[in-house]
Amino acid sequence: MSKMSDSLHNKATEKGGMIYNRFCRRPPFSLLCLPIVFAILLCSIGGGRPFLSSSETMMQERLIKNTTRSSGERYKKRESINSSSTTNVGGYQGDRYFASGSTWQASFKKTTGSEPFRISSPLKTVETCEKWAVILLTVSNTPSEAVKRAASLIDWCLVVVADTTTPTDFMTMQQLQGSFQNNVFSVHFLSIADQKQWENENTLAAKFVKAVPYGHPSRKNLGYLYAISHGARFLFDFDDNVLLMRNASGAILDPIDENPSTSVAMPMLARNVFNYHALMNASVPTSWPRGFPGDYTNDTATHGSVAYTTRGLDLSKVGIMLICANGDPVRTSAVDAVDNSSDKLAQHHGVTFDTDQALLVPSHVFTPYNAQTTVHLTKALWATLLPASVPNQVSDIWRAYMAQAIFRYVDQQVAVLPPRLKRIRSTHALNTELDTIKDPELDMMVLKTSKLVRFLTTWSSDGQTVPELMEQLWIELYEHNFISEDDIYLVQLWLKALVISGYDFPPVRKTRLPGLVVMGQFNYATAGSSVVWWVQKWRQLVDKVVVRGPWTPTQLSDMRDLGIICFYGRDDAGFVSPVENLLRTLEDFQDDDDGTGVLYIHDDALVNINHLMAEHAFPSQDTIIASQRSHEAHEDIYFQDLRQADATTKWPASRESAYFILPDGTFRDLDGANFSSWQDLESHSLRKWSHWGKCIPQATNVAADNRSLTFKDNKDGSTLMPTFSQSDFLYIPRKHAKDFIEVARPFVEHNVFLECGVPAIVDILRHFKNVSVATTELCSAWGGGRRARGSIEMVTYCLKPGEHYGVFHPFKISQHGLKGWGDMFDLVSLHSSK
Repeated sequence: MSKMSDSLHNKATEKGGMIYNRFCRRPPFSLLCLPIVFAILLCSIGGGRPFLSSSETMMQERLIKNTTRSSGERYKKRESINSSSTTNVGGYQGDRYFASGSTWQASFKKTTGSEPFRISSPLKTVETCEKWAVILLTVSNTPSEAVKRAASLIDWCLVVVADTTTPTDFMTMQQLQGSFQNNVFSVHFLSIADQKQWENENTLAAKFVKAVPYGHPSRKNLGYLYAISHGARFLFDFDDNVLLMRNASGAILDPIDENPSTSVAMPMLARNVFNYHALMNASVPTSWPRGFPGDYTNDTATHGSVAYTTRGLDLSKVGIMLICANGDPVRTSAVDAVDNSSDKLAQHHGVTFDTDQALLVPSHVFTPYNAQTTVHLTKALWATLLPASVPNQVSDIWRAYMAQAIFRYVDQQVAVLPPRLKRIRSTHALNTELDTIKDPELDMMVLKTSKLVRFLTTWSSDGQTVPELMEQLWIELYEHNFISEDDIYLVQLWLKALVISGYDFPPVRKTRLPGLVVMGQFNYATAGSSVVWWVQKWRQLVDKVVVRGPWTPTQLSDMRDLGIICFYGRDDAGFVSPVENLLRTLEDFQDDDDGTGVLYIHDDALVNINHLMAEHAFPSQDTIIASQRSHEAHEDIYFQDLRQADATTKWPASRESAYFILPDGTFRDLDGANFSSWQDLESHSLRKWSHWGKCIPQATNVAADNRSLTFKDNKDGSTLMPTFSQSDFLYIPRKHAKDFIEVARPFVEHNVFLECGVPAIVDILRHFKNVSVATTELCSAWGGGRRARGSIEMVTYCLKPGEHYGVFHPFKISQHGLKGWGDMFDLVSLHSSK
């Protein structure tokens, strides 16, 4: 493993009793009877008729013939799931239906478009509803105001999932029988009688209903699937503890914010987890949301800061809208374990959020969201599935974390919205909720949540579709003792149901590079906010980001407190320090078994990751990748064997910039002319360049160093110094780390300028160590004009069709600002040159 441990995970976990109640926010009845049906092909509302025709049923049976379980096997769970252990329980031996190369897309989609989820209502089909609210009802002997408000939403449908304790006359009691909107039956009650009848059908729906237990939040899965199969594009996930608020005119607020004038802030942080309470102006700024990992509850670096604000949410990037609810329980270290009535009264008032601003959560972090105040958008409907084998209190929170591990692969983010909901609870319910923090099982699950987040932070996959990613993740969670094997069965049924219903999964982007270490070179002591932003953008693509630069001890300490892995690098304006910093980073990570290599990149350089992956299967396990200007590409400066050059060799650029250092300290150019001093060599053979004085004398000292003896020409003992080149980018595979360190160290210690040192080091590795070397084109410019150096025009010109640039330099945060630089980072990183 790496010699350098991630400072983000070094915080000691607090005592369970002090961090326990961050999961305790539900009224007591919810601990007893939150149901669990995940029925997929639902019946008609009145008669309970199966959704599938007889021919469709036969098709489903062929698809699921190997997934049948006996009732005794269905509810088998390992007791160790309820322990804090995450020891690997061994490899999963069951079926994998969605792995790459399987035929699931062709076989399952045979029924797509055949409307397998019809309802038997004579009314207009419910598919006209694109917005659905879903609630799981447990004990409710009085009318639910939360349900009434949700049912009154314009252009929304509501599905109420019953549990065994739900009154059978619930619809009559709520005065919702026969609710219509625009001639559409808008309120759907999935009774226990209906659910029992579905269980007896010979369908995929029956197997799915049987796969989830009663009395558990996962029973709500039935409502999710019902809504999705009937055309849901937005799904409001709520419970009867929260009320939709009214606006000033008394109208009930819609759960979705599509207002183009809404102020949206982009948070900026280096931690792996995000506590949004402070940026949402919580009345108790040190509080945290339910399910927040215990390792970070007192870490203010998880609060982040605002990088910039825009107007209107870009819904193409949003998978989840988490709505802040005024009245949420206060969770802070000061009131974590309350035991007197005055403290409980303070808890009763709860947290309020005084803001009209939304947040777009960065894609590299995890933040908890729940099944009470959340809207799922089209591209994230697959992620509504609640695991059934974990305790009630963490099922929705773990679902959120598990989903966000996959969101990184499908370019979806969580948005946090200003309060549109108000939490309601009785004093009795509050006191009972607070008393439950003594429960040792829940205490344990709080601690295990921290382990889950750590696992998901480093989880990676080569999956090519969302079903493959989801199946693989849930299998690995089983193998690491987070969920039981029953949940694998559940997720497989869920995915089959979505495919058959015609759900369109979002595409997977192949730009997560978990084994890559990015080393950011900062030539100057750049302000902390710019460094945090730079780290955050790279963390979208990789898990390990290290920065090195000439910061003061105080600056380094402040950045480490923010979660940045940072180290001091010599203050030389970037003439030698980049090679030295790369060498040190390779020393730190050369023994990291999970690593592929280290990418050294300047803070003002951009990289087209998609192009590198297509061009060089980046990050390669074997091949060094360097950059070179396009005017140098025709000479392939990193591939020339200049040791074989003679007077007839046609390498104009190399002939004017390459030379040999002889054993006696004199020089020879490629034409065979000898020179006693480097000044004579420069004036007679080399092209004009202001940095020869930082290269030739220092390289002469390297040639005289005994450590360089093995890198000399066997014929005359000469040392080749090849063509200089801009060297703001270099990738070294971990396999070649030791060789690079060995060759580079004399160049660093003798202070060779990197633009002549890097080409020489790479040439030595290629020629004497037989290392494979590849190059990618560098987009750059000098001077002003239409495509001035460092301008937007310089970059966009190199992105035009037919161009194939891998590296773009310079493009500075200080010149373009956080948003401008960040937008260009995203554009360049994911650009396809096809």
